[in-house]
Amino acid sequence: MVQLHERPQKRTVAFIAVFLLVPLSIITLWAVPQKGSSNNVVDNGILSFRVPFGDEVALRIITAERYGLDDDQDDEWSKVLPAGGHLVHIATDEMAAPEPYTLTLFHQLKCLDIIRAQYKSPPNMPISSRTSHCMNYLRQTALCRPNLRLESVDDEFGRSDRNFYDTVCHDWTALYGEAERNQAAYEGWKKK
Repeated sequence: MVQLHERPQKRTVAFIAVFLLVPLSIITLWAVPQKGSSNNVVDNGILSFRVPFGDEVALRIITAERYGLDDDQDDEWSKVLPAGGHLVHIATDEMAAPEPYTLTLFHQLKCLDIIRAQYKSPPNMPISSRTSHCMNYLRQTALCRPNLRLESVDDEFGRSDRNFYDTVCHDWTALYGEAERNQAAYEGWKKK
């Protein structure tokens, strides 16, 4: 009886988490410092992190087969973070040892994958502390930078059979490019 109750609860948790991915990603990219901004950014050379966002890009928010919960989509989920992982390293000056940071977007994506893994686990497996952390973290980051866009619905329960809508976002490829540049610079620093 307990197992039957736990699986729908896991499905609800996974459903909420997966459908937070796109809005949270857009919100996070919106919150990343703009060109010329110095918020949370140290730009003193190779162990820095500054995202030079260019023009915004159109994005179609869709219900898709990709990035689902099935085992055959593990490979896609393994590629949502930069090749070097979710950390970047920043040195406050040339003599200081670099300190690790994670970008909010990468932390959110990592959390979604942790929740996805929990959802796929056997129904009798307890909810991990990492999953609990991730649910709370995603809730807090959604509240911190809410996407206030109105989305149409088909009925008073909020259901919709719309399969897409269009929006405008920062081009997150710049964020990934800067993270990979920083990660390569950090690897070079470690070899010195």
